[in-house]
Amino acid sequence: MSSVAGIFSFRSKVDLSHLESMSNQLRHRGPLSSGTWISENANVALAYNKLSVFANSLVAVQPVLSPSKRY
Repeated sequence: MSSVAGIFSFRSKVDLSHLESMSNQLRHRGPLSSGTWISENANVALAYNKLSVFANSLVAVQPVLSPSKRY
C-alpha cells in the first residue's frame, strides 16, 4: 500500500524536516520507491512512498507531473 503526506503553509516556506518525519512514519507502506515534490514558492510540499506491485515500469514513476510541469 502506498502513502502520501503533505504540508501547506500560509505564511512561510514549509519546514522540510517535518515533511521528512511524516514520510518516514509511513515508509513501511511503500518501501520500494519514495520522493518529494515542493512548489515553486515552497509553501506546499508533498512526499510519497510507493509499493510497486503491478507497475514496475518507468511509466509508474512518481511524482507524476502535468504536461507543462507546473503541477
